[in-house]
Amino acid sequence: MLASSRSTQVAVVHCSAQTLSTHVIHKLSQACQMQQTQAGRVYRPKDASRVVLYLKDINLPKPDKYETAELVAFLQQLITYNGFYDKSLEFIGLKDVHVVASMNPSTNVGRYNLSTRFTANVRLAYLAYPDKESLNSIYSALLAPVFAQQCKGSATWDQPGAAKKLAACMVDVWEATRKKFSVDEQRHYLFTPRDLTAWLRGLLRYELVDQNNAVYETWAFEGSRVLRDRLVSRQDRSRFDSIVSSSLRSHFNYALEEEEVTYSPLLVGASERVGAAPDRALVLKRSKEADMLTEVQRGLKGFEREVKELNLVLFPEALANAVRMERVLSTPGGHLLLVGSSGVGRRSLLTLVCYMHGIELVSPALTRDYSLKSFRAELKTILPKAGVQGTPICLLLEDHQLRSDALIEVVNSILSSGEVPGLYEPQELEPLLAPLKEEMGDKGFKHRSLFDFFVARVQRYLHVALCMDPANEGFLLRCESNPALYMRCSMLWMGSWELPSMERLPLQVFAGVPANPNPNPNPNPSPS
Repeated sequence: MLASSRSTQVAVVHCSAQTLSTHVIHKLSQACQMQQTQAGRVYRPKDASRVVLYLKDINLPKPDKYETAELVAFLQQLITYNGFYDKSLEFIGLKDVHVVASMNPSTNVGRYNLSTRFTANVRLAYLAYPDKESLNSIYSALLAPVFAQQCKGSATWDQPGAAKKLAACMVDVWEATRKKFSVDEQRHYLFTPRDLTAWLRGLLRYELVDQNNAVYETWAFEGSRVLRDRLVSRQDRSRFDSIVSSSLRSHFNYALEEEEVTYSPLLVGASERVGAAPDRALVLKRSKEADMLTEVQRGLKGFEREVKELNLVLFPEALANAVRMERVLSTPGGHLLLVGSSGVGRRSLLTLVCYMHGIELVSPALTRDYSLKSFRAELKTILPKAGVQGTPICLLLEDHQLRSDALIEVVNSILSSGEVPGLYEPQELEPLLAPLKEEMGDKGFKHRSLFDFFVARVQRYLHVALCMDPANEGFLLRCESNPALYMRCSMLWMGSWELPSMERLPLQVFAGVPANPNPNPNPNPSPS
């Protein structure tokens, strides 16, 4: 609400374990301008009458050995004295700048208690999740315009009570999932109302007109992608399927098809894929597995002819993972967290999906002395491609490339806000952003500055894909210390191949290999 007001500018800092006061100062320098007054130098709002400095997840910065978090100590100085001392020990005052912070409870891994000296100087407010009745009201109100748009004229769904009934079913599934799969079982089993919102928005990507039963199938498919894809075991996924089926039976007396329905944007044609339409989510159409397999095989053949051999075997589980990847990448700013063991095909499948959709895949080439500085230098060439040229790009990062916590903090910042604080010097930005002036004018100057417009384009055209191994001892702490990995990415838990896939894999690999009529490895043995 504050961000929509022209008199107020909201400057957001997405905190992580490595966030420092320098990141806050850099954000203030972007939103404010320095003025010289009789009392000294002062930061004043640049493009509004006041600035709200909003720090998300303020309890993530890691304290030092004295249990002091440098960021929190800096904010305490900022609030107490309405200013701060810069590197030259000159006091910089603040005018019309308000500080707001938010956090999750410190009971979670990777979060720390705030200093009582800091909390004593701020006003505290606690917000819990809405109760079930409130959630039903909220999502029935949000679902009504979705049906009005997607099911216009339908005798079943274009009715006042249809949205209320399906919203109640949706909330029941979400609540049952939260109870059945808890963080005590797996730390990433954290389901929030944000998942309900993503589920509801996802329904806008399907064709539902005059197809009453299609609503049930697409609703279940989208819910499975939002909630089910992060479940670890086959047993957990079966339990989730039972939750969805029982909810549909109790609310609508409807039984889902035994075979899972697949929806994909691949069959829309090359002219409608991401490379041709990078700024809008592609329509998901119902697809048969045979048609999907044919299309993906065609793409694989083209890639191996034009680029290199992938040696990829498209058995059903691999094909399903490819479909789930492209569902995310065919959305502007869709990010992936691919969790699984090495060798399950994460990189190969992602490479193929990017090729088929015309997305440029980039991944840092590591050297012995590769560092955070090297990564930031690469980002200075990648981000302009997305933000200035409008090229759809997928940045692939694997465990061995995420060498330091500071590097992951940069990734967290890109996922959260589309920018990296301090990446560009002020003198670099003007020539970099000059080509966007005309396009920003065509858009009606909806953004406050050229840099804001650039960041919005980065968020739309850049995709980040993280390949992480759950067996890595730092996996859990990395994810929970950098919340954007959970909140901004669609998690696809690939784990390891299931038994039916491993049984089928050798059959497909050796299907075209002719039998050797002579079992002797040496057909012309030399006489002994």
